[in-house]
Amino acid sequence: MGETAGTGPRARLPPSTWRAELIDPALTALTAAFAVLLAIVTPLLPPPHFRAPFIAIAATTLLLLALRLARRLPLSVRAGGAALATLVAAMVGATQLGIGPGLTIGLAMVGAMVSISLGRAASFVYFALAAAGLLVIGVLAVRGGLSLRAGVQDPNDLSTWVRWVVVFTVCSTTLAVVLDVVVRRVERSALAQLAADEEHERCMGALLGLAQDPAIESGRVGEAFAAISEAAARGLDVARAGVWRIGEGGSLRCDALFSLAGATHAAGATFAAADHAALLAALAEGRAVAAELARTDPRTRELADYLAPPGVTSLLIAPIRFRDRLAGMVCHEQVGERRAWSAEAQGFAASLADFAARALAAAERAQREEELRDAYDLLGRLHRQVENAKEEERRHIARELHDELGQTLTALKLRLQMAHKLAGKAPAVNGTTAGGTVLGDALEMVDRLIGRSRQLSMDLSPPLLDEVGLAPAIRAHLERTATPQDLRIDLHTTGLDERLPAEVETAAFRVVQESLTNAFRHADARLVEIRVRRENGHLQLLVHDDGRGFDVAAARRAAGRGKHFGVVGMAERVKGLGGTLEVRSTPGGGTEVRASLPVAPPR
Repeated sequence: MGETAGTGPRARLPPSTWRAELIDPALTALTAAFAVLLAIVTPLLPPPHFRAPFIAIAATTLLLLALRLARRLPLSVRAGGAALATLVAAMVGATQLGIGPGLTIGLAMVGAMVSISLGRAASFVYFALAAAGLLVIGVLAVRGGLSLRAGVQDPNDLSTWVRWVVVFTVCSTTLAVVLDVVVRRVERSALAQLAADEEHERCMGALLGLAQDPAIESGRVGEAFAAISEAAARGLDVARAGVWRIGEGGSLRCDALFSLAGATHAAGATFAAADHAALLAALAEGRAVAAELARTDPRTRELADYLAPPGVTSLLIAPIRFRDRLAGMVCHEQVGERRAWSAEAQGFAASLADFAARALAAAERAQREEELRDAYDLLGRLHRQVENAKEEERRHIARELHDELGQTLTALKLRLQMAHKLAGKAPAVNGTTAGGTVLGDALEMVDRLIGRSRQLSMDLSPPLLDEVGLAPAIRAHLERTATPQDLRIDLHTTGLDERLPAEVETAAFRVVQESLTNAFRHADARLVEIRVRRENGHLQLLVHDDGRGFDVAAARRAAGRGKHFGVVGMAERVKGLGGTLEVRSTPGGGTEVRASLPVAPPR
């Protein structure tokens, strides 16, 4: 079906569905009436009883019963056949008995059935045939061609027949017209309700589809707007639908336009927002702009040049509000006959606008997340650079301690030893060499300084880490630190025959170093297990101690207040290389540090 002015698209019903449902009880009633008539008429007929009226009524009864049972026949065949059969039976009866109120009432009722089943035009044809048949019977009776009994009317008076035909025609036609008006009104109401139900189902289906569409929350505005424009066109069954945005430069741009006929997506037109001030003002004030005559409506007539080429007659526009401002609109374009937009259609458009606002929020959120990721990546690179600079500075200071200060102290020690020997040859005072005690103390101080400088040099940058690799450096560090603390160390290394990148080896060494420092300085541990293995492109570290443990969350909070950076420092160092670090500890339950570092760190 098409569309009517002032209404939405009509429901696409199977033709005459409700009429087909009405024909069965009508045929049942007619069959029953003719069966009763057959039982009444047969005894009243003069012998022989089985004359033309009996045959006509019996045949019509059987035909009506057959039509009642033949449900697969088209409606027009069933209703038309029943009407013609009853008309023939009535005419045959009239040639034998004449006409009376029962005959005309029966014809009128059958005509009503024809009007309801097949429409007003078919009923007019039926009544015209009935009137013509009655008039022919009357003419034949007046001229002596038929011998009728005098009953309600004088069969030999033509004016009586004419009056009956006129009264029958007027009454039956009036009945047909009244029935047609009532039926059309009921049918329009039913179709309008069905159209509203179909529109409701389409709209709910479109909204449910959007709610489940990942494009809405993906942050990709183009995909989200394409989905919204398609849902808009299909939900309200309009020719075109689009999502428009108001740009910062004062532009009004259609980002996504969906055409229902070809099921195609495209970008739409771009206008200056200042040229459509009335529309934007209306959108800023209300929920939706529903223009039945879009080219003359004061709110939308500024779009007349855009609407004319495709033949757009009606517009339904819902505003997109984002961050307390008008950000755009969702536009439904009706092509063809104008359309009045229902309240449900306007609510549907508003819901689509809300989806568009969600898409904009998701896009902004995705942008912020991307910026945060970029900033975090930048911080990670800076952190790596800082750590590399710190390690380089440690190496420099360690070399200075080892080369410059250590060599100077060694030279000083040699000179003091020479002076000590010379002092031993000097005359003794009260049995003691002058200056011997002082030089001996100085030598002891120099020895302590040499040892301390070596220790500092090793702590700052163990030379074995640069020279032979991670495993020997860890073992050397354990020998220096664990033995004085009376710690028992269980170390296992796997897959470290080949050297790793310097950054990875340094980070792994620092994790082990920091974990050991926490174990013997803060946890009073007596046993530490260390596992280092290389597998599947990663270096896996495990350091477990049996100390008193600590509250990891509290340690992180303390780092946030500028205290105790050990755990956070390890985590940031590992994360800067693209790895992960996990610290598990409970008060009284020991501590376990797990780290995974990619062998090839990010650039």
